[in-house]
This record gives sequence, C-alpha cells and structure tokens, in this order.
Amino acid sequence: MVRAIQFDQPAGQKYLPFIPADRLQSELRVNFRKVGTTRLHNLYARGGVEHTFAQNRVFSAFETETSTPGYTLVNVGLGSDVTDGKDKTLFSVYLTANNLFDVGYQSHLSRLKYAAYNPSNGRTGVYNQGRNVSVRVVVPLAFK
Repeated sequence: MVRAIQFDQPAGQKYLPFIPADRLQSELRVNFRKVGTTRLHNLYARGGVEHTFAQNRVFSAFETETSTPGYTLVNVGLGSDVTDGKDKTLFSVYLTANNLFDVGYQSHLSRLKYAAYNPSNGRTGVYNQGRNVSVRVVVPLAFK
C-alpha cells in the first residue's frame, strides 16, 4: 500500500500522480519429493491469486489521471523432474497458466490506458495481456 497526499490542496490536486493501486498477492504451493514408483521427482502444484484494488485516489486536475477499476487474476502451475532408472534427471517440464479466467484489465500506472477507442474490441485504451499458457522444458547438458 502506498499513500501520498499533498496537504492544503484542492480536491483534484490532493493526491500525488502515478501512485500504484493497493495490491494483495497470495499463493499456495504443494511439493512432493517423489511420486510413488514413477520417475517423477520434485513434483509441485501451485495456485495463486493477485487482487489489485480500484485506484480512486488520483490526481484528477488538468486531466492528468483517471480512476482505474480493480481486478483479480488467478494463476496456476505444475512441474516436475523426469528421471531415469538411476534417479538422474533427464529433463524438467513445467506448465503454467496466468490470468486463467482471461480477465480484461488495465494497470493504473500504464500510460496506454489513455489510448483512443479501439473499435475491434469496444474498449478505450490498451488492456494488458489476457490468458497466458506456457510449457517449459529444461534439459540439463553435461559435457565431459
């Protein structure tokens, strides 16, 4: 949380400009060293929530800033090391999904939120990235 107030100023000039909105982040992660008799080691699963509150404490004088609505993003992930019969890691694989529910949002600090009306999506300004799903494979290399 950041609060920045100028005392003895008119209402539209009371708050300093470009102050980030309040934000709350939480994550739950579960780790497993080895899953049964499989070749999966260091398996993990995680889920997280990022909530950004509405920012209504703005420097509105001279059309400097506008309020920004709040939003909630849900992120999940899963990963593991795949090993050979001697428990040597062959590769690691990770699956991540950010903004799982494809929430349309704008960061309060983004200057792109003031861009012109976009007829292709019916919104004013540029919104942040929607759902993002990624797969990552890491192969350890050893040169002797």
